[in-house]
Amino acid sequence: FNHAVGFSINYFQHKLASTNSSDGSMLKDVIRGGVDYFPRINISESGNASVSIGTPLCIGLGSLKVSNESGIVLAGDASLGVYYNYGRASSRDNESKFGFFAGAGFSGGFTNLYLEYGEIHVSSYGPMGHAGVRMPFIGETASIGLFYRHGLEDDKFRTYGLKFALDL
Repeated sequence: FNHAVGFSINYFQHKLASTNSSDGSMLKDVIRGGVDYFPRINISESGNASVSIGTPLCIGLGSLKVSNESGIVLAGDASLGVYYNYGRASSRDNESKFGFFAGAGFSGGFTNLYLEYGEIHVSSYGPMGHAGVRMPFIGETASIGLFYRHGLEDDKFRTYGLKFALDL
């Protein structure tokens, strides 16, 4: 069992029309920060590599601007994926200086937008990809990775993320 904690910056791109707005504007882009927790269990280890099942979790807060109005964003994501890990932190016994990981799976999340004229609540789900590198950082293992989810719902949320984490 391995796990890491960290933070992320997420960018949402979507087609959600705002019918409640006084000026009929479109909500286009949302950026938010998040706190991440990433537990994973290795199901296969061999030499310098492993295959694991992981569940990246994130809860975040941010702000947005829609035309002349502003608001607050509260969002959360949960994923389940299969990961290939190579090099550093691929297993507890691995002593490599550097490594990488790549995984794919399914992800779901919610986004609540609290605007001056009202609230909008949106759920998103779809296939996800998550990949990055692992390296030494202040005597621990740090990872920097990218995340993408392609929404399958009608609003077609696309979620992009940059994640930084430290192994515990």
